[in-house]
Amino acid sequence: MRELELTPEERKPIGGFLFLSQRPMLYVLNLGDDEAAELDTAVAAAQAGSAGRDGRIQRSWRVCGRLEAELAQMEEKEAAELLASYGLKEPGLNRLIRCYL
Repeated sequence: MRELELTPEERKPIGGFLFLSQRPMLYVLNLGDDEAAELDTAVAAAQAGSAGRDGRIQRSWRVCGRLEAELAQMEEKEAAELLASYGLKEPGLNRLIRCYL
């Protein structure tokens, strides 16, 4: 359904359904440890996004899964120190949520 080009008349009967294929896409990329230090640079490039065929915004986002898993198990102070060591201000989950709003 994402690739279908429907006229307004063709959209009317299905307008009340909330098909996932009608929603914008968000791609989350899991970066490796060696790329984690460059997350903020990669994120800035990804935030631009691009319009899909139907005009909906398609976005990509980058996180380091290993780093996020470690942060989730740490105390707040330790997590802040680890983020600072990578030059990050907040966890990837926070950035991801804000990206999609």
